[in-house]
Amino acid sequence: IHKTFFDKKEDWQVKGWGKTKEVEALPSSVHESDQIRFTIRQGTLVFHKTNFAPAGELYLSAENYFPPGESFDSKTDVLPFAVYAQDRILKAKDETSKKILRNLPFARRGYVFKSKDLRDYYSNIDWYEADPKYIPEPKNLTPEEQKWLKELK
Repeated sequence: IHKTFFDKKEDWQVKGWGKTKEVEALPSSVHESDQIRFTIRQGTLVFHKTNFAPAGELYLSAENYFPPGESFDSKTDVLPFAVYAQDRILKAKDETSKKILRNLPFARRGYVFKSKDLRDYYSNIDWYEADPKYIPEPKNLTPEEQKWLKELK
């Protein structure tokens, strides 16, 4: 959410499982204002402010774009958190990238990876949050994720 009508991330509360990150607008960016990036695995986002008089518009953006037809390269690409965006990603540039792709649904749920390459990749993704209590069960994935995993093989 762009800082167009609020000043600080403390005005927002994630109720449930999620995290926030402040992102500064860069001169080369298409976004003109600083942002607060929210990743919510489960729950809601609530805005709290007293004597609220907005100075700007509410502006939301989602950075879940992946070019259709492109091969995923773990050295340069960032995987989206959103399930709906995964349908564009069906090819991997190399075996490491394919391994990272196959583990995307489990990373969304916070699986703590034992493999160094998976741990290194996902620990650098801002939406990833480790959940030591999560036990991966492929049958508990969404139907979309199960279908996508079958298409990846």
